[in-house]
Amino acid sequence: LQEQYQLVIAQNGKIGIEKAQELIPDIIISDIMMPIMDGFEVCDFLKKEEKTSHIPIIVLTAKASHGDKLLGLQNGADAYLTKPFDRKELLIRLKHIIEKKQKIQAFYAQHQSLPETVPVEHQFIQKIYRIIEAHYQEDTFALPQLCEALHLSRTQVFRKVKALTNQSPSDMILHFRLQEAKKLLGQADRTITEITYQVGFKNQTHFSTAYKKYFGHSPSSDK
Repeated sequence: LQEQYQLVIAQNGKIGIEKAQELIPDIIISDIMMPIMDGFEVCDFLKKEEKTSHIPIIVLTAKASHGDKLLGLQNGADAYLTKPFDRKELLIRLKHIIEKKQKIQAFYAQHQSLPETVPVEHQFIQKIYRIIEAHYQEDTFALPQLCEALHLSRTQVFRKVKALTNQSPSDMILHFRLQEAKKLLGQADRTITEITYQVGFKNQTHFSTAYKKYFGHSPSSDK
């Protein structure tokens, strides 16, 4: 894999979990038989943790029984390959996981919400949108406040949001404010200056510049 991917190696399941929490990798490939914590425990732990729940996990194992395969999938594995596995099959699995991830990112580039009955990784983004919706009018609300509300570090939030949406958390906040501003601009009883402060911008120049960059035209065009 080293010719196509940047690799980080963990010598056992416990170290693997620690590195996954620290680095938030795009994909995890895990053996089942490992010291300290086995692959089933690794899958179960990482899929239940909010900061790592979105990371796809491919499980490799010599345990080929149907029951073992079901146990791996029940613990959150996204794919299950029996050793000795075919190299091409592994590469194809990785390719499909990346393509699925890109589709999710493309969706969030066009939408700000999803139905409530969605997978855990989508629920995390929904949670972020709910926090932003509750605080976007505050001009002091930014990435530090979002991280505090999520009880996650800046690095963890950035890497998870980037992995799911291909945009930064700060851009999510900015784009949410701009979308809300666009809705308000259609209301005749509000001026652009009033809307600027209502959606959390500290000055109209910054608002107008960001609006034009995002929508391709000035706020007055939508007034």
